Amino acid sequence: MEWFDPMKDFFARRQWMRRVLSDRLPEVRLRLTRTEQASKSFLDPSPTFHMSIESHTGLEVGSLRYGVNPLNDRLYVFWVEILDEYRRHGYGLAVLWALYQQYRLPIVPNHIRGSAIGFWAKARNVFRSAGVTILEDLRVSEMDDEKARWAHLIPEPEHLRLIRECEASPEWTARHQQVS
Repeated sequence: MEWFDPMKDFFARRQWMRRVLSDRLPEVRLRLTRTEQASKSFLDPSPTFHMSIESHTGLEVGSLRYGVNPLNDRLYVFWVEILDEYRRHGYGLAVLWALYQQYRLPIVPNHIRGSAIGFWAKARNVFRSAGVTILEDLRVSEMDDEKARWAHLIPEPEHLRLIRECEASPEWTARHQQVS
């Protein structure tokens, strides 16, 4: 046994699991229904995508809302909704796998609640063996801290820049100290 055999086995298992996911999960197509790019939104300046989830036969089986942050280092899933009659057929996992195949980024669910807790726990376990990272869910209270990571990419409006520069000037400080 050579010294790198355990490493080879580790990566061979990951490759095997990736083939299993590709072969056994149902085939899904994601069809764009609309794109949002609102200022002051969580992913600003990046868009949020609303997708329709379709089976290989063209039947709509659910919907998806997601976005990639402006740093291109995480994919945020806001919701994966599978219609009741298609649940427990693997469509939810297939959607996550399709997103991973397209972007190759860690997946971050947004505020997991209710019946989705079990789905995300299963997705973490299945995807971990394929080398895919699903991070802990992002709560609404944590969004501002997360958004601060790419705040430098959002252009500052001219009027706000001028106000900030005025307030930082020594004259502004001197005038406000006299008033106090």
